[in-house]
Amino acid sequence: MKRGFKRRQYPVVFRDRQFYLLSRVLLYSLTLVAILFVFLFLPDFFQMRDENADVILRGQAADRVLMLHARLWPAILMAICFIGLHSFRLFLRFIGPLKRLDWAFDKMKSGDLTVGVVLRDGDFMIEEGDSLNETIQT
Repeated sequence: MKRGFKRRQYPVVFRDRQFYLLSRVLLYSLTLVAILFVFLFLPDFFQMRDENADVILRGQAADRVLMLHARLWPAILMAICFIGLHSFRLFLRFIGPLKRLDWAFDKMKSGDLTVGVVLRDGDFMIEEGDSLNETIQT
């Protein structure tokens, strides 16, 4: 029995561009984490460090920090991973058709007008691929 071809889920097509986009998404995510830290944790840290404040208020601030710490960081890490994978997959839906169109244009430039562009169902730029196929047929 022959095994069928299985396509990789997350292939790297344009290594430099894909990792550049992924690094930007991670940079934006870390910026979001820094903003959340400033607005959620920093006021309580200042209240805990204030030696003139009541001990009960300082304890409540410490409890809020511990509660936020236990709940927020796992959710933020999961969100960053999800956003990174989603952006990588979204990038593939856009850059894959560009790679195929580039391949077709190279074939046309060399004089081969029998080439056709086949795009997957979930890809972007399907209209452009169909337009190029109609142009080649004409």
